[in-house]
Amino acid sequence: MSNQPGSWVPPVTPTEPGSARTGEFSGNAAARLAGAFISPGRTFAELATSPTFVLALLVMIVLAFAGHFMITPRIDFEATLRAAIADNPQTAERLPEDRIAETAATQAKIARIWGYTIPVTVPVMMLVIAGVYFLGLKVAGSTAEFRPVFAGVLHATLPPSAISGVLLSVVASRRGSFAAQDIETMLRSNLGAFLDPETPEFFMTLARSIDVFNIWLWVLLALALAAVGKVSRGTAAALVAVVWGLWVIGKAALAAAF
Repeated sequence: MSNQPGSWVPPVTPTEPGSARTGEFSGNAAARLAGAFISPGRTFAELATSPTFVLALLVMIVLAFAGHFMITPRIDFEATLRAAIADNPQTAERLPEDRIAETAATQAKIARIWGYTIPVTVPVMMLVIAGVYFLGLKVAGSTAEFRPVFAGVLHATLPPSAISGVLLSVVASRRGSFAAQDIETMLRSNLGAFLDPETPEFFMTLARSIDVFNIWLWVLLALALAAVGKVSRGTAAALVAVVWGLWVIGKAALAAAF
């Protein structure tokens, strides 16, 4: 029987750890977008058997594109460079005062051009992220194929990314200009927004990672990987914790070094 969106698929009784009872499958990509927000367990169980991802990927690209062109024109790149110099005196040695304005103008042009690469960079980024989780599932003994893992990771990423992106665009649109460093704490949704600005960069980066939207993402990823990978939720949660733990610690170490 066809697994294409829109076809009817009979009810499936879950037998694997991490599965959820779904009733009949909707087979509707648009319904699954809404389901990722309001009924993620059922949505991920559907994706495990009948994966769809094109519409979710298009929505993510459109939101990223819109957010970029809402926020980037408001970034003060000269203020961004001066903040970087204040945080790291070595930057001042490499970038003398008379070159700051010229460098800021160049960075602004690059940022605008970068926005036009979003239709390519977003899919590539999601493929890489899904690939990491796919390999992790294989190490955990999963027999899942890549397509449902990609669909699950994509649908898990979309809700927190969409809501945080829209809120950030709204907040940014009400401000005249700001340094790029301000973006991470603009929504005040992470612990870094409440720490002293003089906090060492390693700990500040760790604190910024403890974010309401990241926690939402972690939960959705664990549910998705359990469903599409047919592993227990504990195993899926451990995989998310390992991947994110390595990413955050690596990011914090680089921030402290440079």
